[in-house]
Amino acid sequence: MKQGGVYRYAQIRPGREDDERTPYRVIVTATDQIAPDTTWVQVARVENRDPGLLMAVPFTDADPRTGWIRVDQIDTVYTPWLVGPDDSREPYGECTPETWAKIRTRLKARFGLWDDE
Repeated sequence: MKQGGVYRYAQIRPGREDDERTPYRVIVTATDQIAPDTTWVQVARVENRDPGLLMAVPFTDADPRTGWIRVDQIDTVYTPWLVGPDDSREPYGECTPETWAKIRTRLKARFGLWDDE
């Protein structure tokens, strides 16, 4: 697992077809803080529709999923509940560098982590 990886959160119940929520999550925990035996990571939720919020980042066509990454909705989840295709431990893919740059900027804003420059 590493930062920017896109997984399905296996503990969520399927929603209605018109539900904006999805079971997908993007790992926001720094990769150097994720050891092979790490059991908890922080993730951002993914929604189907544009929530119309500054803290939401759209996936691009080059990203592994579609939807909006909700940087304002960070959860701590148990890593065995994050799965990839066919319930594997591999991610669906990783956010593109461009998408990750937007997530990073919004995370900084969300938590007030601006550089003192």
